[in-house]
Amino acid sequence: MTGGKIRLERKRKIALATIDRVSKKNAFDESMFPALEKVSEELKDNLPRAVIITGSGNETFCTGFDINPEP
Repeated sequence: MTGGKIRLERKRKIALATIDRVSKKNAFDESMFPALEKVSEELKDNLPRAVIITGSGNETFCTGFDINPEP
């Protein structure tokens, strides 16, 4: 249940991590690395059987690293 650009949901033994930056086609920026670390820390407390990483929206999973970050 992390806030920000990566959301974590649990459905029984499955964890769903969603990259949520639709306006930039889910491209990573500097702030997403600590968010991803926070998600992995949350998973350590109660290990799931599977982790699914997905992107928000219907266009792209993740377009890579954003070289033009938002101000």
